[in-house]
Amino acid sequence: MAEEPERLSHSNRGMAALVVVAVVLLAGWLAVSNRMASDAESESDPTTTPTTTTTTSTTRETATTSTDSATPITSGEQSERSEWWWSLVGPDETDIRMHELSGGGSLLFSSSNATPDRVPLMRRLDHDGETLVWESEGRVSTGWIGPVRVIDDVVVTFNRESPDRAVMVGFDFNTGSRLWISQFRLGLPLDPTTPALVALGEETAVMVQSVELGLVRVALPTGSPLWTVSDVDPGVILGPIRLKEGRLGLTMQRDGRVEMFDAMTGLPVAGPPFPLGCQTLRGPRPILYLFSEDRVEECVVVADYQKVQIWNKGFETLTVGPEPGLTIPSDDSVGLDELGITLVAGDNSIESSPYPLAPFRYVPPEQSGWAGVELGVDGVGGIRVGMTISEASSILGQPLLPDALFDPICPLGGIEGDPYSPRFVLSRQQPHTIVDILPADSNPLSC
Repeated sequence: MAEEPERLSHSNRGMAALVVVAVVLLAGWLAVSNRMASDAESESDPTTTPTTTTTTSTTRETATTSTDSATPITSGEQSERSEWWWSLVGPDETDIRMHELSGGGSLLFSSSNATPDRVPLMRRLDHDGETLVWESEGRVSTGWIGPVRVIDDVVVTFNRESPDRAVMVGFDFNTGSRLWISQFRLGLPLDPTTPALVALGEETAVMVQSVELGLVRVALPTGSPLWTVSDVDPGVILGPIRLKEGRLGLTMQRDGRVEMFDAMTGLPVAGPPFPLGCQTLRGPRPILYLFSEDRVEECVVVADYQKVQIWNKGFETLTVGPEPGLTIPSDDSVGLDELGITLVAGDNSIESSPYPLAPFRYVPPEQSGWAGVELGVDGVGGIRVGMTISEASSILGQPLLPDALFDPICPLGGIEGDPYSPRFVLSRQQPHTIVDILPADSNPLSC
């Protein structure tokens, strides 16, 4: 019986230890619960000042992918954000947009709706140092609209003046001071390619389509026009193109046609605009096959160096040319020069029965920006071997298309509407890439 109290004594010490552990765990659980409750209360409090953390929202990640346009940020995101720059934004600021700079940092745009004469704001931010570089005001009673460009230390922006009008406004990128306001207006909505940029050596030419002046090249230091082309109807500015003799031009599309202008002078490069959708003949001896009474082409574009052959692929005898005409038996051909016809600039209609000929659109060399262009070692006019057709078309501002008579063994292509275009040898696989560039008057026998 003497050993029983000893056994009971050991049992009590073990129980005490378990109680101590339980108390410690309970205290820890209560502390964590209080901390979580405190954090939840802080997050739900709208008056809490955002902290400077490195959290990045989904909207900000989207903004960093674009250097051409400002990404909108909804006001409801402010409570979810902790970026340092939110402390700069006033409670009455709306329409907040972020424009990421390719060299680092960003431009923050906002409007103010506190008063009818609101002043839009622009701030340059340094995210590495978490500092405000400068803050500048836009024009009273206007709002930011359209793309943002930083060109030669000038921030080019657009201010909406009315529902259908906008102006260009230039700011000094380093100081934020407003440099100029354009004296011409732009129509709204802005064209997606506004402003069109053309690199002229170390200088960048800026082009816009204005309401009062037509096509305008803008001088960045002053915002004034360097030249204007007032008789140009509004169209879509496609982009730059390299002309012969090293000149650079600008292409514009309107009413389904492409026109080119000299970027230095504003003078038109092409006379009659090249039509889109017509068949463009390629090579020194192009062939037109006739076999149907239904004509599908609107016109056929031809150059002065080409000796066109008309080939009768129908079952009936073909009669071509003015009365009485020249007969062509089935599966035989005749040269256009044999008909005694001299083409003049513009459209030329030629009688043909029973298979009709589309009108010939003759383009003299002086009306082409590509006539006489010298080919480089690996490309021409910004087009390089290895590019896809879509990449080349984007740089040209004009469609580069496979030839109408596409040869899968030796695929060739050219710039739509211009028979003086270089001949682009294409890969056999799709998507077609450029494997070689040849002169317009070449006729490759093999690829």
